[in-house]
Amino acid sequence: MAAKHDYEAFARDELQSRRARGYPPFGRVARVIVRSKSRPKAAEGIKRVADLLAEPARIAGLEILGPQPCPIAKISRYWRFHLLLKARSAKALMHLWDQVRRDLSAPAGTQLALDVDPQSTL
Repeated sequence: MAAKHDYEAFARDELQSRRARGYPPFGRVARVIVRSKSRPKAAEGIKRVADLLAEPARIAGLEILGPQPCPIAKISRYWRFHLLLKARSAKALMHLWDQVRRDLSAPAGTQLALDVDPQSTL
C-alpha cells in the first residue's frame, strides 16, 4: 500500500486491525516507563510497577503487556523498561491509575513516567 501511495487502503486495513485488537482509537493504551542509569534498578522498578498493577488491572478488565526492555533499551546513559496497559476507555485507564498512584513509588535512582496513548513505543 505504501509503494502504491494508497492511503485509503492503508487506513482501512490499519483501522480494522486496531479495532480487532482494541488499540486507539477503539481502545486506550498507556505506557509506563521506568528508567535508571542502572539496568538492574530499572528492571526492578518496572517489575515493582507490574506487580502493583496486576490485581487492580485484572479486576478492572485491563490487559498488561510486559514488562520488558524498551526497544531502544538505553538512551543517554539511561536504561529503560516499559509495560503497556490496554483498556476499553480512557476513564477505565485513569480510574486504575488513580487507584494505584499513591502506592506507586520508583526505587531510589529510578524515574517513572506515564504516557497515555503514546505516539511511539520505542
